[in-house]
Amino acid sequence: MRVGSNLLEVTCGRPHCVGAQIFCYNRLMPIKRIKHLVDGGVKLLGFDASRKRQEYRCRYEARVKNISPEKVGFSLVMPYPVNDGGQKLISNPEFRPSDASLLKEEDFGNRYVSWTAELESGHSITFSQFFECVIEPRAIEIDPNLSIDDYEKSSDKVVTYLNKNSYLEQGSGEGQKLALDLAAGEKNIKILMDKFNKFVIDRLSYGNPFEGLYSMKDALEKSEVDGGGFDSLLAGLCRTVGIPARIVSGFWTNSPDDVMAMHAWVEILLPTGDWVPADPSVEKLRKQKRSRRSGELGFVGSDRVIFSYGSDMEIKAEMGAREVDILQNPILIPKPEDKQLVVERGFYAVPLKKIKLK
Repeated sequence: MRVGSNLLEVTCGRPHCVGAQIFCYNRLMPIKRIKHLVDGGVKLLGFDASRKRQEYRCRYEARVKNISPEKVGFSLVMPYPVNDGGQKLISNPEFRPSDASLLKEEDFGNRYVSWTAELESGHSITFSQFFECVIEPRAIEIDPNLSIDDYEKSSDKVVTYLNKNSYLEQGSGEGQKLALDLAAGEKNIKILMDKFNKFVIDRLSYGNPFEGLYSMKDALEKSEVDGGGFDSLLAGLCRTVGIPARIVSGFWTNSPDDVMAMHAWVEILLPTGDWVPADPSVEKLRKQKRSRRSGELGFVGSDRVIFSYGSDMEIKAEMGAREVDILQNPILIPKPEDKQLVVERGFYAVPLKKIKLK
């Protein structure tokens, strides 16, 4: 173990382990808490703990630097953590600078924080939010008797998550034909979900990650896509046959490789009102022994923090509006010209309590 002014490195003693790095800020992880992480080793930072209730202290920050020769005005938007279902905020987030506005987008009801600022050439500013949350793992089984015909077609959620979406192809095209061919007239939701999920895992190859969201069309045409491509294809197949589905966006809480470990997965809505998670890209990696995380259909662990639902939405702020694929990364409004503003981001989550692992 090495402890520096802002870095803790933990190794588990196994030959294959190269260590896990965690950026350590006094506000996030006092020195007295380091022992909790070391005692658990990489196992605490990894995967068994995801099946237990966890509490986290989180920090999400964005540092904006003006590299243009002139003063630049802008709004910086940052997603606000979800406070429902298996994720609850222990206290309201604290913002820095404090003069932030809390807003809500109209398509899916996601909340976000907005700051407006001006930067002189060569200057920078950091925007942050701090919060504590409790996250429960969720395991949901699909009732084998549920049918597509059981949906209340006029309900707000069904309408919202069946609406046409530019990332989840639902019109004419290869995606629609594929969904209908795979369904082959089947209406049983469990049978369809098992079939669609298996198809996505078997069909796609994981790779070529980027910060945007691959569309359903991208997933079918490209040789490799990241988790977002897996999600768009699965959600698109579901929506095409009448199963409401949405993209869920957030961050891993304990990635050993990247403190800004973005992640997205899928949830499908059952006629009962329950949301069933699916994480096909993680399940693909697990099957290939490239990950020990679980991506099984019907389970989502406590190792991720949710910031938004849905895809293809408009975000408004004092300086204007922007269409975005998902609400996950910090967003500059208006969209800056090349080489004008640079954004560096970081998301950090530290367990509040030591977790007893079996």
